[in-house]
Amino acid sequence: MNTRRPNLKKFAEIELGMELPEVKKQVTQEIINKYAHASGDMDPQHIDPEFAGQTVFKGTIAHGLLTIAYISEMMANFFKDGWYSGSAMEISFHAPVRPGDTITASGKVKTKKTSGDRGIVTCKVACTNQENASIITGTATALAEL
Repeated sequence: MNTRRPNLKKFAEIELGMELPEVKKQVTQEIINKYAHASGDMDPQHIDPEFAGQTVFKGTIAHGLLTIAYISEMMANFFKDGWYSGSAMEISFHAPVRPGDTITASGKVKTKKTSGDRGIVTCKVACTNQENASIITGTATALAEL
C-alpha cells in the first residue's frame, strides 16, 4: 500500500498573474535523434537531413512532443506532483523547432479555482525560440493543495 503523501504546490501560495520559472533548452540534432529512438518515431523528417532538405521545412525538425516536454518540465518543476496527478494541456503549434534553436518554455497563472478538496490552477503557456518567435501557445492545468 502506497502511503506517500503527494508533494503538491500550496494553492494559497499561487497568485493570479504569477510567472512560472522558465525552462530553456538548446535543441540539437543529437537530441532529436535520441528522442526519435526513444519514442519509436523514426520519421525521416526528423532524422534524415537529406530527405528533410527536400520537404517544405528544408531541413530536419524536432518532434512536436519533444517541444511539449519542455512545457511539461516547467509545469512539473512548479506544481510537483500536482502536474503528474492532475494535468491537462491544450496547445497550438505555430512553427517548427530546428536543430540549433534555443527553446524557452514559459507560463503565467491564468485562473485558480477549488473543486472539493483540491485547487485547480490553469496557466497560459508558451514556447518561443531564440528570436522570440512563437512555437507553441496554449494552456496547462495542474492540481494544488488547499
